[in-house]
Amino acid sequence: MRLLHTSDWHLGRSFHGASLLDEQAEALDRIVDLAVDSGGNVEGAVAGEIVERHGVKIIGHKNPASRLAPDASALYSRNLFNMINAFWDKEAKAAVWPADDDIVKGIKLTEGGAVVHERLLG
Repeated sequence: MRLLHTSDWHLGRSFHGASLLDEQAEALDRIVDLAVDSGGNVEGAVAGEIVERHGVKIIGHKNPASRLAPDASALYSRNLFNMINAFWDKEAKAAVWPADDDIVKGIKLTEGGAVVHERLLG
């Protein structure tokens, strides 16, 4: 999957009188217009529809934010799993958090009821 921030590409619109859609279509196979409910950022996007122009699928899901929660939750849970797995001690059957590890220093907020994270200490 390739992600592209579209503000500099002016997708589907002419730029200084020239259409860039053919060149853009060569680089992309689908575009998701997250602003389709409020008028959209991609010419040809239709709220609630998937349309195809120049071989590129333009996805205009209504209320796209409602579709992000499952993906965000899956990504967050995967990140937590990977972090815990990196510190998992198979023999102890528990995560071991070495105090001198930079990652542990960055994520540990409290220990024994006391705040230990340097940013929280002021």
